[in-house]
Amino acid sequence: MGGGVGIPVFVYRARTAVPSPERRQISDAVTLESLYAPGTKPEIVFVHGDLGSLWNPYPQLDAFSGSRGVVTYLLAGNGNSSNRSEQSVAGHVADLDRLLEELAIASSILHGHSYGTAIAIEYAKRHSVAGLALHAGGDQDLTPSWEGPLLRAVLASRLYKLPVDGVLFRRLVESVCCHETTPKCVTEDFLKSNLMPRRRSAWKTVTGAFWGCDGREETDSIDVPTLVIHGPDRSGSSDT
Repeated sequence: MGGGVGIPVFVYRARTAVPSPERRQISDAVTLESLYAPGTKPEIVFVHGDLGSLWNPYPQLDAFSGSRGVVTYLLAGNGNSSNRSEQSVAGHVADLDRLLEELAIASSILHGHSYGTAIAIEYAKRHSVAGLALHAGGDQDLTPSWEGPLLRAVLASRLYKLPVDGVLFRRLVESVCCHETTPKCVTEDFLKSNLMPRRRSAWKTVTGAFWGCDGREETDSIDVPTLVIHGPDRSGSSDT
């Protein structure tokens, strides 16, 4: 049962356990929608993948509420955050730095998901962090062969305007984001709690900031505890 209309109970519980998101002006040009729940330091800061949401880490928000401090926010160009005049990983890193300065957070544990891993890695190269969690992403070769044509088709056809619970997005999620053995309830949870953005700027952020990104230089400068979360290598290569 859900805690609200169409919302799984754990998502509802996470949303009611933390403060409501606020829009924070972090520079003359950028305002970010963010959620900050104070608690034990170092805080955990969640950086979503593009086409993501500040509610993506709802299990962690639920688990850490009332104990560890947590921050989650929407990248510029997504949701109620303002757009960026120029999309780049460096620009998103600068936004994150200003947001944490606004929140008076000096050193945090950064959790980057998907494209958010690139932001977390680049941030850690130049700023103090207590640790990293890199989840299902990387810092180079960030354009899967299927994603380029798919996103171009979505943009050209304005398919992002379609209802997120429609047949097209449901089939897209099932074919791209799930495996053959993924339970239907997991797919339904994803569709209900991670609504696809309906603003063109969110989709343009992917092509403008992350495609072609190569952040392998200076990774040796990162010397903090790091957790890497990834799935199996399906290429047949032993170099994983």
